[in-house]
Amino acid sequence: MIKNREQYGIEEDENVHIIVLMSTWMSLYYGIMLGLTMWLIVPIFYFGKKILHSISAGWVFNDDKFSMTTGLFSPEIIEVQYYRIKSIRLKRPFLMRFFGLGTIEVITSEQFGKTIVIPGISEWDWIYNGLQEMSEKARRERGVGEQNLYMLND
Repeated sequence: MIKNREQYGIEEDENVHIIVLMSTWMSLYYGIMLGLTMWLIVPIFYFGKKILHSISAGWVFNDDKFSMTTGLFSPEIIEVQYYRIKSIRLKRPFLMRFFGLGTIEVITSEQFGKTIVIPGISEWDWIYNGLQEMSEKARRERGVGEQNLYMLND
């Protein structure tokens, strides 16, 4: 209730709505807090998704192919014949090296999934060397060579 109604020219029977404007300092404070919260929440969801993706991934190495299963809620299975592997790339950025992890990218000649990424694995050296050996062996057995076709523009 307003104490000095006469000072503001408000009569007793009028309904009065009081609007309090936030001070500039309070606006700045809430803006900074919202910004800090967003800088913390967004990375948590991003890295949480990456961690769930890595945890739910699985690999099976057979004599003639390897299979990779990814996805927690909608799983996807990718199978690649060893002779279709064109190139293998190992990436170990600073933070991954610090934790003993590596990411392997397998470039294939498959129609679907030309590049297969095996992210953040601790057995990177075993998988990297095994894929190289198995792909070379399968290529020798099948007599498969690599053909690179390039289109040249005039």
